Amino acid sequence: MQMRPTRAMEQQDPVAPQHGEEGIALLTTLVILLIMTVLGLGAVAVTALENQIAGFQRTGESGTSAAESCVGTSVNIIRQTLATGDLTVPAAFYATANDPVPNSAATTGVTLSMEIAGQSPNDSDTAIGAPDYLQTNINGYRVQGDIDFLYRVQKAGNGQDTDEQVSDMVYRVDCLATVTAVGSESRVVAIYVCTLAGLKGECQKQI
Repeated sequence: MQMRPTRAMEQQDPVAPQHGEEGIALLTTLVILLIMTVLGLGAVAVTALENQIAGFQRTGESGTSAAESCVGTSVNIIRQTLATGDLTVPAAFYATANDPVPNSAATTGVTLSMEIAGQSPNDSDTAIGAPDYLQTNINGYRVQGDIDFLYRVQKAGNGQDTDEQVSDMVYRVDCLATVTAVGSESRVVAIYVCTLAGLKGECQKQI
């Protein structure tokens, strides 16, 4: 029996890597993984930045609110002082340590009463150095304020009687709210105008 020689046919696997392409799949996977990692880290960084910005905004709003409360209380102090018969700061504002007016501001040196009465225009005291208003914890803030009498504007065409003369008493209220631990600070400065008949009485308007 005669046997015919057979020739083995070598067929190339289409999936098998070509010569010199070994490891290309691993390299491609690593590149894609690196890109995804960078994108993920970028997303995390953006989220953290947005949270930080939102936190700063909340802190700023809280500080401004604390400073504005100081302005409102300071205006009330001015109004009630001018309404008293002797132009003195009512004791209710400084009788205890929790009251907004420090005892030293109400009783020592150029007092707050003298400033409000217009006896010490543009006094050199400040919200930081010698505050006229002090609260140690408003929304977590230490709030200090300064009340300064600026000038009096006499209204024209009034009678000669002092008690009937009308004038505008102009004040500057400077309030500073701080949280030292985080270095947060908010400041509000306001001008308050009180129209008086005579040297004392109820304020008729405010700005």
